Amino acid sequence: MATPSPSLAAGVSSPQVPTAEPAPTSEPTTVEATPEPTVEPTPEPTVEPTPEPTVEPTPEPTEEPTPEPTEEPTPEPTEEPTPEPTAVSAILKTSGRGDKIVRFEAQDAPTYARITGKGGGNLAVITYTGSEYGDLLVNEIGSYSGSTYVAAGVNRLKVTSSGSWTIEIRPITAARLWDGLDRLDGKGDSVVLLTDAAGGITTVKNKSRSNFAVIAYSPEGEYLDLLVNEIGSYSGEVLLPDADPIVLSIHAVGRHLVHVGSRAVDAGG
Repeated sequence: MATPSPSLAAGVSSPQVPTAEPAPTSEPTTVEATPEPTVEPTPEPTVEPTPEPTVEPTPEPTEEPTPEPTEEPTPEPTEEPTPEPTAVSAILKTSGRGDKIVRFEAQDAPTYARITGKGGGNLAVITYTGSEYGDLLVNEIGSYSGSTYVAAGVNRLKVTSSGSWTIEIRPITAARLWDGLDRLDGKGDSVVLLTDAAGGITTVKNKSRSNFAVIAYSPEGEYLDLLVNEIGSYSGEVLLPDADPIVLSIHAVGRHLVHVGSRAVDAGG
């Protein structure tokens, strides 16, 4: 039989049996996560493109016109006269052996001939204008070398020789120059172009046993004077023509010496 439960007196409270508090449910503690520091990305440095250097075009240099140089007057040379030039074009160059007639173009002005001959016999050279006999330029026995005056208009030479010979004809302006101031000497036949000649007394000397002659011409071929014409050695004073320039044709075998006034000069080829 069931045991009756004791009744609680009215108004008496039943003792409260403490109700065990339920163990608090551990709420998971939410740990606020420390936010990761936001690392702002370092911006890539913007490399400004290096501008291409602008090369300014170099202006073309404006050439200043070069002023024409003012030529100072060249003083008159006081040195020994320059030997006749070899660069002047010859009118005729020829060589041969024995007797021969040499033809060439006649010139309106006088010229001069450089003649050499080898051999033991006679060498003679005679000028002709057409068929007309002119001058006996050379008449020597044995070897010969010299320069002789050739008149204008000559167009042939008659050569008589037992050996070999050469002839070169040049303009008279290519003859040896002499200013009348310096010593001028030579040997044998020669042609000299005397510049700055104003006339005057000239002393001439020669040592030889043969004929010695000095003839003056104008560059145009006009005969001016026979200054000397002697056999053997000579020493004397002559008067130069009053002309400028003067061509002196000297015929000599030995040495000759020319003085103008008190100043010594030598003539020769």
